[in-house]
Amino acid sequence: DPDLQNAEPQDIRNSFTKRASINNITVVNAQMLNISQDKNGHMVVSVKYFVKIPLVANLSLYIDFDTSSAEL
Repeated sequence: DPDLQNAEPQDIRNSFTKRASINNITVVNAQMLNISQDKNGHMVVSVKYFVKIPLVANLSLYIDFDTSSAEL
């Protein structure tokens, strides 16, 4: 959201929490967000998390996510 480019980290976390609630996102929470600035002073939000999905018996699918707003 361009309106959050100059926002405080807590404002970004609050915005994420509201959007996650609306979209029923439960795998990631606002405390998992890493918020920093790049060398040009642009706000960068990144997150790392994994999801384990049971498939059959003792077989599961493990998905590892590592993404950043700087990659967009």
